Amino acid sequence: MPPRSFPSTLNIGTDIVLLPRLAHVLRKDPTRFLRRVLTPREHLAFKARFPRKVEELLSTAKEGGFPKVVEFIGGR
Repeated sequence: MPPRSFPSTLNIGTDIVLLPRLAHVLRKDPTRFLRRVLTPREHLAFKARFPRKVEELLSTAKEGGFPKVVEFIGGR
């Protein structure tokens, strides 16, 4: 029996992220988390895309959704 494909694109090295947990960690200590997770180049791209403080960005979620900063970190 041939293997069946998963409904979405997953490859070796694909991480599955829980956005609520990521938002919680960012609210706790955003500076430390971003320093540990992003490379220097990614950090520059992050600052260019999100010039405001992370704490301010976390409050910009639309009802029922996640802030763009959480989606950016989760999808990188």
